[in-house]
Amino acid sequence: EEWGVAFYEAVEDEFRKVEALRGADCAKPTREKKRIRDKIRGAAQSLRVPDSGRGADPGRTLRDLASEAIGRLDAAEPVWLHLLDWPRLLALHAHEAWPRLGTMAAVTRSAEEAMATEEIRTRLHAAAQRLERRGPRHDGACAG
Repeated sequence: EEWGVAFYEAVEDEFRKVEALRGADCAKPTREKKRIRDKIRGAAQSLRVPDSGRGADPGRTLRDLASEAIGRLDAAEPVWLHLLDWPRLLALHAHEAWPRLGTMAAVTRSAEEAMATEEIRTRLHAAAQRLERRGPRHDGACAG
């Protein structure tokens, strides 16, 4: 299978789930999907992980990836932070980018743990509060 295909499809699948939950009148967020994929890729590239992931600690790598990715996404696409399955997306990208980081199950566990850290929970909560204060407006997410 071509590199990145599972990650690409996972992003598409996550947006389909949001569209199904939020209604058929959702705008097709093509630009947002691309930006989210790009932000996660950019976050991964900014880390000092060996190309294959060999020798890297999965827990630390996923914590670093989560921190960097959520920071970039909060700045660019904050409305999606609470709508998508970030452990799944981060784990799939990490597993494809660094195949020797660990098994998919181990990388997924690390991604779930990374997203549950106090740092990430605090950042997600702050993003939610900013969106709530901002009030309803059209910003690429489905109304609802």
